Amino acid sequence: MKNKTKIGLLILLVLLILLMHRIGTNRKKADFTLEQIQHYPENSMERYAYSKALENLTSMEEEKEKLEEEEKTKEIQFQTIQENVGTLETNLGTFETILNIEEKRTISKDSQEEVERSIHGWIKDEDSHWQGGGFTLNEEGGGVRISSTGQFVFYKDGIQGGKDIETVKGNKALTKVMTIQCQIHDR
Repeated sequence: MKNKTKIGLLILLVLLILLMHRIGTNRKKADFTLEQIQHYPENSMERYAYSKALENLTSMEEEKEKLEEEEKTKEIQFQTIQENVGTLETNLGTFETILNIEEKRTISKDSQEEVERSIHGWIKDEDSHWQGGGFTLNEEGGGVRISSTGQFVFYKDGIQGGKDIETVKGNKALTKVMTIQCQIHDR
């Protein structure tokens, strides 16, 4: 085989692999989104496991198995907290932004309490997510201040740039860079 033919086939193979990866990524997104967390009961193991699976890019079953194993040696309580962190102004109207906080409180046999949180930002009732550098948690006066700087990404037909929307490609919109924050109190 000539070198030009080999190079051509190699390029075609790479393009095919990239296309297959993109199709697989899109399928996973459609099957596994933050908006779907609303289908699980609040304050439940299932909802916490789903949130951790989104965070860790694992399966809900994997996360649930870990929790069930942990439950054998510790008492576990789950709590759902949803806090409004602002609004977005767009050409299609105003959208409410939410921090979804799934808490897991474990109490060991020696009464040590530990709290873990899985936190996601999203636009209420929209296919969306928060894209930021992670969440900062600061203990303050019997509670926790949660903050992050980044952008909301959401998919909405008819969305246009302007107001709180920085860029639009097709139906995918990115907001201007912003800081979201809320204060939750120990419950």
